[in-house]
Amino acid sequence: MFQSKEMGAKVFPITTNKESKIASICDGILVIPAATKYHRPGEPGTIQPLGNQFDQSVHLVLDAIIIGTLQTDNQDTAYEEMTKRHTNLE
Repeated sequence: MFQSKEMGAKVFPITTNKESKIASICDGILVIPAATKYHRPGEPGTIQPLGNQFDQSVHLVLDAIIIGTLQTDNQDTAYEEMTKRHTNLE
């Protein structure tokens, strides 16, 4: 995360806990109301083990964001730009 901030990227953690320590140093936060392995008060019930409900919820939300981002007149260029940015931080 710090490398991303040093490069000028905006950082938005994805969490169930809006009071997390990392949230205080980020540019924003995306809260996913799902069950985690910690079973915090207020989390929804689930029969899924550990943090599976959270993991699956995040996957769906991020897929939707990426698909929405790629919905441009020139999808090939948008995809290439996204690939370059992603690879730069790996």
